Amino acid sequence: MNLLGLTEKLLDEAVGIADNGADVRGSTGRGMEVIFEQNKLKAITASQSSILDLRVINKGQLGAAATNKMEEVGLADVAKEAVDVSQFGQRIKFNLPRQTAGVLPTLKTYDAKVAKMSETKLVELGSRLIGEILEREPAMMVNYLGFAVSEGESFFANSRGVARRERGTSNSFWVEISKIIEGDFFQIGCDESSVEANINYKGVVEKALEMAVWGKHLAKLRSGRMRVVFIPETARGLIGYFVSAANGKLVNEGVSRFTGKLGQQMFDPRLTLWEDPRLDWGIASCVLDDEGAPTRPKPIIELGKVANFYYDLNQAAKAGVTSTGNGFREPYFQADPGVTNVVVSPGEEHFEKLLKGENECLVVHQVLGAGQSNPYNGDFQLGVSLGYLAKNGEIVGRVKDVSIAGNVFDLFADSLIWVSKEREWEGAYYLPYVCLDKVSVTSS
Repeated sequence: MNLLGLTEKLLDEAVGIADNGADVRGSTGRGMEVIFEQNKLKAITASQSSILDLRVINKGQLGAAATNKMEEVGLADVAKEAVDVSQFGQRIKFNLPRQTAGVLPTLKTYDAKVAKMSETKLVELGSRLIGEILEREPAMMVNYLGFAVSEGESFFANSRGVARRERGTSNSFWVEISKIIEGDFFQIGCDESSVEANINYKGVVEKALEMAVWGKHLAKLRSGRMRVVFIPETARGLIGYFVSAANGKLVNEGVSRFTGKLGQQMFDPRLTLWEDPRLDWGIASCVLDDEGAPTRPKPIIELGKVANFYYDLNQAAKAGVTSTGNGFREPYFQADPGVTNVVVSPGEEHFEKLLKGENECLVVHQVLGAGQSNPYNGDFQLGVSLGYLAKNGEIVGRVKDVSIAGNVFDLFADSLIWVSKEREWEGAYYLPYVCLDKVSVTSS
């Protein structure tokens, strides 16, 4: 029996014993990784996975169970397990979604060229790229260089007529290079991800090599408050504060900075960010969430105003609203509010021109982990693992032993200087370069 048949069979088994309905997600996928380490080929791995993930509502309580055995025998036991678990599950006050009127759109999420990528060509490409890196920077070590490609399909069905099939691909490339200069350990990482076979491998390597050249000289940086430029990679961490604050669960619990602020002007009117789950070729695009609710594009911050919160079925019921199509979950677990593709509106000028207008600023490329951050009130304190001092648009050197701190919400309210016209994908976030003033900078 194929994946569709198994999904429908498990749903039938669950509906027969659960009194308030059920839903099933069935998915299967295969992937491949080619990994180079310390300038040499390290491993070629292939993987394959399948799972049937069941959720039931019985006597007003949620239960979940899953299996990775893709066979009809045993599905009745999975259904019984979910019902048994529901005795200890969360008591809920929502109904599963009904089938949506009209035809749901078909998104572009599958690229056959990705599915056809061969390990032989990726090994050849990786070896060639490493050769180019070492030819340009002989003292550099290629710590890691890797490719990951995958394809998969999924089916969703529930007891109220919702049914959907999806196909998708993913394609990733990353490189990390390092050098020790007179006891100074210097490390650079760059990556790119897509659902298409359109990654600019050479461009990623060129970016790393350019940063290597910038980093050959160290620059002294004074402590104090100054302008800081966040490239899309590091801007993602800042924008994540806004995404978290709009989470309906945190709003319901009263711990979000946005609780009670819907519709209020809290930030600079140049800040607009939204979620677009139905973006063709988006990293996280989907038509239905993991609970079968239709997704839809929605602003989170619009011209500086708090525009929307996002909910799963459970948190929406608690708030007295309908689900926004943001219920996502892992097998065996219940759903929580989550987001798909997050997009920030661009500015009017290109990054290079904007940078030339800055007399002096710190350009932050990479930070150390999450640092000492408080996602609820917006405070952050981060170590800068890779940053450069820029003067009048020119990089004058790499900085060391520097940390930055501030409050994200306050900075975007009062100290947003500019956002760039160009944007880049960082995971499922499509972001510009961002310049903030009055960021606290500490240099040892």
